[in-house]
Amino acid sequence: MIVFVAIALAVSVGWAVRPNSGPVTEEEAKQIAANAELVKQCKATCSYSFVGGADFHNASWVAAMKTGNKSQYFEGVPEGHSIFEVSWVFTEPEVSGGGRTVIIMVDANTGAIVGERFGAGLG
Repeated sequence: MIVFVAIALAVSVGWAVRPNSGPVTEEEAKQIAANAELVKQCKATCSYSFVGGADFHNASWVAAMKTGNKSQYFEGVPEGHSIFEVSWVFTEPEVSGGGRTVIIMVDANTGAIVGERFGAGLG
């Protein structure tokens, strides 16, 4: 029993302190997206912003999108990689309904920003 507890503790500690060498999590993707150029630009001019969500898309979905009519958005995604599309919303509270969204694509395998674009305008 003591040996089992010692092994379990060693594995737990080893897992907790290992460097992040695996896939990116949703929370990590949101943090990475916060450093994207479009996000920085919009934060500089808008008084209110928040992350609207982070949608995961697997490599098969990305491959299908690369053949569609919006394929230019996915050119930066390496073959066989999955992505998170992180949506940021920027608004001016004093302007009713005014604002815009920004979409940041984060490579779920490497954590690199592989695409940035403006989304829908609000209002």
